[in-house]
Amino acid sequence: MTAVSTYPVADAPVSLRERKKLATRRLLRRAALELVGERGLANVTVEDIAEAADVSPRTFFNYFPSKEAALFGGEPDRAAGLRDRVAHLAPGVPAVEVLRTVMAQDAEAVAGELRSLGGDPETDLYPWVLAAAAVGVVRACMAFWAGSGGTVQLGLLVEQAFDALADGLPEHSVLRKGSH
Repeated sequence: MTAVSTYPVADAPVSLRERKKLATRRLLRRAALELVGERGLANVTVEDIAEAADVSPRTFFNYFPSKEAALFGGEPDRAAGLRDRVAHLAPGVPAVEVLRTVMAQDAEAVAGELRSLGGDPETDLYPWVLAAAAVGVVRACMAFWAGSGGTVQLGLLVEQAFDALADGLPEHSVLRKGSH
């Protein structure tokens, strides 16, 4: 049984200030996506992203704590929103089911945002592949985490999985047992 939430993934910004902040956030994410697509994650700095978006590195850090967060992170209040959704979703449903539903919905929202940042969806496959990879990574981590009975830190799993993905998924990565 999968729980269904009516909790909105993100509220639409209302004020001009909020719309400008959202536009800057998207500009930074688009710049990060384009630069990483051209050079690879290891060859892109926060300064490169800020320059491409025509903002200062300080402005970048007002929106994201790292270049990875610009690519894969959500909104600043994301954790609180996820916590609220978990707390209010389908009382009586097992916690793992609720977490799976909330995290899957969140992964889809992140993927949708990544798709919206890319080029022409008719001619540019990269944003689609990146979005699918992001969703796949989160889902795999959730499944592994649930299979471990929640004994492994989920955030660490996601970080390790994205690090391995950024490195090209080498066979002897931190994800493999005995490679730690």
